Amino acid sequence: MTSLNLDRQAKRLRGVASLLRANGPRTIASAIRGEPTVLRSPELDHPVLVEGRADLAAFDANTRRRIYAVPREHNDRVEGRLIIDLGGNIGTTAAYFASRFPTSPVVSVEPHPRNFERLRLNVEPYGGRVVPLWAGVGGSGRGPLALANPGGDPMSYSFVESGPEKPGDVVEAPHVALTALLAVEGQVPAPTPG
Repeated sequence: MTSLNLDRQAKRLRGVASLLRANGPRTIASAIRGEPTVLRSPELDHPVLVEGRADLAAFDANTRRRIYAVPREHNDRVEGRLIIDLGGNIGTTAAYFASRFPTSPVVSVEPHPRNFERLRLNVEPYGGRVVPLWAGVGGSGRGPLALANPGGDPMSYSFVESGPEKPGDVVEAPHVALTALLAVEGQVPAPTPG
């Protein structure tokens, strides 16, 4: 094994150890079994509710692996500006950004009803700092979108505009154009810390 691979493995193990320290092995096992489980992370101001491996993977991606982390030297480019989270899932990304940038309003858009309900619950402790929006983004912004998952992968949904033929659709979601979201910048009040 090369030195680079050993470094990656060591980093991964440190991250898993951190997750276990913050939540305990029984709590992590409950989440893996699909039981509703509250998880904590030093990256988030408030705990989040997860249920199942897909939710746990989203939590891990945002807290341990920090896939959306903004380098500290760029904080001034983000702080106080509107953050739009497209595909908000269960809200871990929105919670991360609200925790990391307390003066930035966050709009989190999620089309899947189950994920949206979890997102809404998970961002509720942030008050008006995070605005959850049940919708899909793209296209014309007219009419609903059909949320399709032809491959069955819980992390792999896609949209098709609604119509009489919607093979593989799971659910319809309201549709909002990206331009409409971008126009929100001056309309979402910037929260004040504390």
